[in-house]
Amino acid sequence: MKAAVGATFGACVVARESGGSPQVMNSSGHYGLYQFSASTWQAYGGSAASFGNASVSEQNRVFNNAMAQGG
Repeated sequence: MKAAVGATFGACVVARESGGSPQVMNSSGHYGLYQFSASTWQAYGGSAASFGNASVSEQNRVFNNAMAQGG
C-alpha cells in the first residue's frame, strides 16, 4: 500500500523538527511533533490550554488543518 503524499511529508516534518518526540519544547517555545508556535497552534485549531501537552492525535489534527489551509 502506498502512503499518501501528505503522510510522507508529515513524517519528514516530524523527523526533522522533533525526532518523533511528541512532548518536546525547544528553547524558543516551539512545541510537539511539528514544532508549532503557540500562535500557529491556535490559528489551525489547537486549544490554547493543550499547547505544551497535546496528544499525538491532536497534534496530527492541527497539522492536517494547517496543510488543508495551505499553512
